[in-house]
Amino acid sequence: MKLYKALKLRKKLAGEINTLQLAIRTRNSYVMGSANSIKYNVLNLESELMAKTERLINLKLAINKANLGIMEAIYRLAECKSLAAMWSMTDVTEGRSLTNAYRAEPIIVEHKVYVDELSRDQRVKELQEKIEALQEQIDVYNYVTDIDFEG
Repeated sequence: MKLYKALKLRKKLAGEINTLQLAIRTRNSYVMGSANSIKYNVLNLESELMAKTERLINLKLAINKANLGIMEAIYRLAECKSLAAMWSMTDVTEGRSLTNAYRAEPIIVEHKVYVDELSRDQRVKELQEKIEALQEQIDVYNYVTDIDFEG
């Protein structure tokens, strides 16, 4: 199985597990003689849940093993995304403004920045380019890499 298909299967299994968990939580108590007691037998659902959970664990282990060859790019991608988000939210207010923070009378304050708006935007742009390149590298890896998983 290719890694990209395993990643899709992981997402699908996680969704199925969430659905089973919800059914167990909400269908555990039932009215005697109701049709739901047959349709939603919690003990049967639990068996299915445990089987899918075991399959998901094994799939995650196989994905993790396959990802060893691309972990640096995965970690770099995560950190670049974090830095891009930080810089995107960084205040670049410059110049004079009127404020009345903690005062009865408004005063004029002057703001200065270490990194101005153009420099900040350039940093974000460069990080976005790195993010795109890393994501492309990871996507290619996911499409060509086989994992050891029956599924």
